[in-house]
Amino acid sequence: MKSKQEPPAKPGAKYWYREDIMAEVYLSDNELLNIQSDSETGVEYIATGTAPYYLEFRKLLYRLLLAARRANDLRVYDEGGLNIGVKAGKF
Repeated sequence: MKSKQEPPAKPGAKYWYREDIMAEVYLSDNELLNIQSDSETGVEYIATGTAPYYLEFRKLLYRLLLAARRANDLRVYDEGGLNIGVKAGKF
């Protein structure tokens, strides 16, 4: 196991790393290209070859922001000193 205290593994490398961190696993390229929408959020993926692409990207971004809006509810913020506040929202 490598830790932050050890020097970079490769000569000239700028960053240290840890081998014990779990790697992310992704679907294959073919599976990613065939996904139509996300079942949990309902966000639709942009189909390959769609034109105009920028309009579809804006629609995707809008749908993602709608899905993520709930994450902004009940956000905690600093009011100064030892006081905190909680933004109103639903849970």
